[in-house]
Amino acid sequence: MNKILKNSWKKVIVALVLLVVAVLLIYLYKPSYIDKSHKCAADSDCSTGSYCSGFGACLKDTCGDGTCSAEEKSKNSCPTDCGCTQGEILNKHTNQCQPTIVISSDLVTTTANTYLSQNNITGKIVSTVDTYYGNQALKEVVVDCAIQGDKYPCQIILYVDSSGKIVNVSRTS
Repeated sequence: MNKILKNSWKKVIVALVLLVVAVLLIYLYKPSYIDKSHKCAADSDCSTGSYCSGFGACLKDTCGDGTCSAEEKSKNSCPTDCGCTQGEILNKHTNQCQPTIVISSDLVTTTANTYLSQNNITGKIVSTVDTYYGNQALKEVVVDCAIQGDKYPCQIILYVDSSGKIVNVSRTS
């Protein structure tokens, strides 16, 4: 029994040593997006190319980090963080803002309802949003086709181009 306790203590000591080493490595080699220069209260306290985060640390501008920094906004260089202007949508394949399609909401609704009718599907349009499918600007029409009392959900997604043509259909069931 004494030998078992002795081996257990050895394992605990080894684990503690490894934990201390890991903490030291993290402290010495901070992630690259952290500006190691100093803490901040405002963006002006940080070096060029960095901004002051909400928790008082200077962070380097990184497109895709969820923060639209002043530099990203002024250069219009990161639509992932800063968004696009009215009439544009982010093409996630190219990471660029591109124009949305021009199509009347009536034509989108008519196209969706015609599809449902031709396929003998009862459904209701839940949402219509601008999207890119492949490299083409489209309207994404989400249709709830669940049957009342049925335990299985049903959703159809129609991708409609500017002429009202359905270019792709996805369905859950």
